[in-house]
Amino acid sequence: LVLSLALLLTMMPTGGIVASAQSTGSGQCGDTAYWDITDNVLTISGTGPIYHYDYIGDYIPDYAAYASTIQRIVIEDGITEIGNEAFESFDDYGSEYVYSTLTEIRIPNTVNKIGVNAFAGSTSIETIHLPASVDTLGMQAFAGCSALTNITVEAGNTAFASVGGVLFTADGTGLIAYPIGRTVPEYTIPSTVKKIWPCAFLCEEDLQKVYFNEGLEIIADAAFNSCDNLNEVYLPS
Repeated sequence: LVLSLALLLTMMPTGGIVASAQSTGSGQCGDTAYWDITDNVLTISGTGPIYHYDYIGDYIPDYAAYASTIQRIVIEDGITEIGNEAFESFDDYGSEYVYSTLTEIRIPNTVNKIGVNAFAGSTSIETIHLPASVDTLGMQAFAGCSALTNITVEAGNTAFASVGGVLFTADGTGLIAYPIGRTVPEYTIPSTVKKIWPCAFLCEEDLQKVYFNEGLEIIADAAFNSCDNLNEVYLPS
């Protein structure tokens, strides 16, 4: 026994016992795209697009079963599209797929399209960064992200821009998404904005007052849906 223990000790690393990474699961999420969860990090690798999903239609990604434990989502170079509802939090109809511990999302510069509701409903992510390559953004991509306070855009992106953490079209004429984790009670629509996109302020519960600008032409469907505390608006002439 003593000899066996001595032999075991000589085989150990000098720094002591090293814990190995723990893989939770893996699988396919695109024709040539694959997922793996290791140490609470969901990594998407491979090439091409991630599948489109439909939670109501019961077409749900396998990795969603681990949503409540995922702390980071790392999408690697080579992925070109994030499909509809790919990382949506969903808890209706008795199902619970909520990204409640997610604190970081890495989107590479090979992604050019983010689908409808792609990251909607996450309760913990505070910042989302769009790389220069993204030129198409589906409606409600970040809707209902209750902790989101900042959307940033990499320099060189020709489709989108961030002004004070709010997402706009690159030319400033469209207001796309307002981070609903903010707690400021009022907001003034910038003078360049001609259109407020659908669901742009969806579920913003702290906003109480909005000032619209003289150049505004369109307030799209559901732009201020479920803004429960909005009680005062200033309309242009």
